[in-house]
Amino acid sequence: MKSDVILSDVLTHFIDEVATYLTGDETKLFLYIARMAFDGDTYLATLTPKQMMDATGLDGQRALTALTALIQYNVINERNMTPAGTEYGVNASPDMEGLRAR
Repeated sequence: MKSDVILSDVLTHFIDEVATYLTGDETKLFLYIARMAFDGDTYLATLTPKQMMDATGLDGQRALTALTALIQYNVINERNMTPAGTEYGVNASPDMEGLRAR
């Protein structure tokens, strides 16, 4: 499947380039969002905070801190807010300079 190849490429890039600079909480949340985003044809995942917390085991503050950092450093992007949740996608060009500097 096309999404399997793209997910594989994204995870390879993530492991080779990005993972070293993320906290454990950020890594857990990224992997969940990536898995959900590549589950369909749109490469976006519509998620609620509760779904993220339940899937990762993070409490609200830890999930919010991780999500904020992932968005700040363009590891993931936040799209539209809908009644069903917020749309998130994986960014192909994270802010590596910012991640390295923190």
